[in-house]
Amino acid sequence: MRELWPWLRTLDRYRWRLAGGAVLLLLTVLSGIGLLGLSGWFLTATAMAGAAGTMLNIYLPGGGIRFFALSRTVTRYLERLANHDTVLRLLADFRVRLFDRFARQSHEQRNQERTMNRLNRMTRDLDALDNLFLRLIAPLGVAVLASLVVSVLSLLIDRRLAVEVGVVLLSTTAVVSVGCALLSRRQARRESTGREALRAELVASLDGMAELQAAGLLTADQERLLEQDRRIRRDQAGPARLAALAQSLATIAVQGLAVWALVRGLAADQTAIAVLVALGILGAGEALAALPPAFSRWGATVASAARLNNTEAESAEGLRPSPPEWPGNDALILDNVSVRTPDGLYRVRDLSLTAQPGEWVGIVGPSGSGKSTVASLIAGLMQPTEGHVLRNGRIVPPVHDGYLVDQAAQLACLMQETELISGTVRDNLCLGAPNATDAACWSALETAELASTVRLWQDGLQSRVGPAGRQLSGGEARRLALARTLMPGSPFVLLDEPFTGIDRPTVEQIRANLRRALQGTTGIALAHDEAALPPVDRVVRL
Repeated sequence: MRELWPWLRTLDRYRWRLAGGAVLLLLTVLSGIGLLGLSGWFLTATAMAGAAGTMLNIYLPGGGIRFFALSRTVTRYLERLANHDTVLRLLADFRVRLFDRFARQSHEQRNQERTMNRLNRMTRDLDALDNLFLRLIAPLGVAVLASLVVSVLSLLIDRRLAVEVGVVLLSTTAVVSVGCALLSRRQARRESTGREALRAELVASLDGMAELQAAGLLTADQERLLEQDRRIRRDQAGPARLAALAQSLATIAVQGLAVWALVRGLAADQTAIAVLVALGILGAGEALAALPPAFSRWGATVASAARLNNTEAESAEGLRPSPPEWPGNDALILDNVSVRTPDGLYRVRDLSLTAQPGEWVGIVGPSGSGKSTVASLIAGLMQPTEGHVLRNGRIVPPVHDGYLVDQAAQLACLMQETELISGTVRDNLCLGAPNATDAACWSALETAELASTVRLWQDGLQSRVGPAGRQLSGGEARRLALARTLMPGSPFVLLDEPFTGIDRPTVEQIRANLRRALQGTTGIALAHDEAALPPVDRVVRL
């Protein structure tokens, strides 16, 4: 239950909306009870009056039947409208809250989890939380209140029957809800976890389908996924069978109680009232019937909440005070920096270098020497275990800290992986310079040797690049990302393997263009050898 508390507390913000929705749900059930009970009483009383040859006022009960029929329809519509609107608002708040957590995670935390897992958090797990109010809290409360109302209605026959009705209905409510939750918890949790794993494995198999087919392993991989799906279906079948059994038991208890109330009423010579109470009890059964399917998913809801809670990142403490000024205020400094893994291995050890204002420093080294780690340190994507990284005389904080917001425009980065957004060429160029002119965009494209290609496209700067830039070739995507890094406004520039995927003649032309474009900036360029570096003033080897 503790897994749900962080999300239950969020409900307080919508307490009046939720209370209104619960009231509408209760009125819907009570209207159903009133419609069923009054209709039964009216038919019975009419038959008895006809047999006895007595008069009966049919207008009052007839009006009541029409009222309950209309009120049940109207309140059902309003309840669905109100509750679904509230739940959608809640899920929107949950998604914003979760996205904020993801945004505040460090680069290392994000790298430790698959993108598919984060997508599952944002979609499937959050959708499971709509069970909290719509299918668990409100229906359980309505079932309890409906049981109490029918118990009070049974006082029309006698007090003892009222107590018996209340005890049986409340006991049945507790048994079918708590019983389903406890007995199906393990299987529902296992099914939820297994389905998430299957989604991730399926995406991975689709991504690697060509390789699996080439290796002759595609059939075996498909069989593995099918077996995993069969296990999930077996886990899914258990809670479904339990819910069906619980519904059957609730139906038997309600119908048996209705028959008992009818017998007691007939014995007291209150035939019409006995029918009213018996049918009222059957009407209350509608509220009980909704509980087993919802509570059989309790384990899955708790598992989803637990996974969501595990995404809790360290919250930023607001804007931090600026660290003290260091000598070399306008320089980019790595001061005796080391990065050590949890098992004690050093990715980078005792690295010190300074890029003076207007100076470009190249860093070269073989694979595994720590080049990408150095790039992550400079960008603030990673924090050093020892030492400091300074820019403009201030220690570079993690990128998820609010302190970095006012510095974000000071560093333009091109990391090893090319990252483009699903938008236009201009959208990608202007991510860090939203007020840039078309002239500045074309100038950056000229430097990256992409302007002539973009001019051939019908929409020019407004040409769409597709999701993650998939409509571009690898070389075009890399040059677009390089052009974005060269947009004006950033005094510090970081280039990590900037010419990856670009052919040699184009690289040489870009290198010549960069001599002019990089003037006046301070930067670090990293590559596996000097030939893959842009023009630099000096080279450091790792």
